[in-house]
Amino acid sequence: MNTRLVFALIPLMLLPMVGFGSAHWTDSVKKDYYMHAGTVAVEIVSWHVQGTNSYDTNCNGRVFGDELNIINEYDEEKEVIKVDIIADPIYPCWYLDLEVIIHNKGRLSVKADKPIIRWTGPQTGKDDNIPTPERYIDPKTGNPVYFQYFWKYYVWVDGVGWVETEPTTMVIKPSQRLRVKEYIHFIGQDYPELQCHWLDLHVEIPFFQYIGEEISSYHWPVD
Repeated sequence: MNTRLVFALIPLMLLPMVGFGSAHWTDSVKKDYYMHAGTVAVEIVSWHVQGTNSYDTNCNGRVFGDELNIINEYDEEKEVIKVDIIADPIYPCWYLDLEVIIHNKGRLSVKADKPIIRWTGPQTGKDDNIPTPERYIDPKTGNPVYFQYFWKYYVWVDGVGWVETEPTTMVIKPSQRLRVKEYIHFIGQDYPELQCHWLDLHVEIPFFQYIGEEISSYHWPVD
């Protein structure tokens, strides 16, 4: 092909492309959404023994940290996420009245469901994790017939103080607290076979993210 003809054809081929591009002018506006996920996170910030009738069986002058031992378990952030309560020994009519303060340390509001309760024992070792036989379970309460266990939730109301509340009805905002009161009573006088055995109660309090109320409207420019 003649070189001059080639150079002559190239500008002719470009003309339709230039015309097509210039006929489609565009414009746009943009919206960027930056969404940072919040966290559901709680911790135990304090506990208090309101009352107990544990006694000094070895006569060393102390009960707490000995016959009644309460141990904090920490997570990687050095915050308390579990409490182990070891009472040794217990006897018929023994009781423990305990309260725990739980702090919402996350960035989302939460609600607390009712406690998940599991009983184990009687068993030879503390950590044997043997489910309580059905013959010992009260079908009305789900507790072993030789134990009474009661719990209540409280939330703080400014100007009023701690107010009792039902599970899933309270909203615990970030930095707010939930007060949990527990009472456990051993009534094992009719069950002498329980002597020298471990009887364990496992309690987990579940928290779940609260779905906020709908906000009606918001606009710009502001009227």
